[in-house]
Amino acid sequence: MPNNALTNVLTPAAIDEALAGFTFVPSDGVPFITLDSQRRFYFNASLRKMFGLRAYSRVAIGYNAVTRSIAILTKNMDAVPANFSYVLDKRHYASARKFVSDFKIDIDKAPYTYVFDRGTSVDGVYIFRLSKDAPIDGELIESHGR
Repeated sequence: MPNNALTNVLTPAAIDEALAGFTFVPSDGVPFITLDSQRRFYFNASLRKMFGLRAYSRVAIGYNAVTRSIAILTKNMDAVPANFSYVLDKRHYASARKFVSDFKIDIDKAPYTYVFDRGTSVDGVYIFRLSKDAPIDGELIESHGR
């Protein structure tokens, strides 16, 4: 008798039909980064799990002041100069003092929450957008039509 176990493996053509009516549920909450009033970035558990980060992981952080978005680089960190990398401490915080200073972030309005928006075509590069309930110039982003 032939091994029929392989006949139960889904082929790409059969996936849509087999999964019709199913809704997938994430195992964790939304990945996010918080910039707190102590001038620290905090990487939440969902983010760490999704991108494989842990205490003492190194990341690079970029900022787009126009869209108020953060990009993080989690791979190929050997190519990033040491003074451009952030190291997560044992509680998963990284200093944001230089970031706050360089980009003139109003820390009095902290905390700011940046939620995961999307991955990019480059492996290990992820974009986080400022949450809709974060204050910008005394107003909510949502009121700006975003």
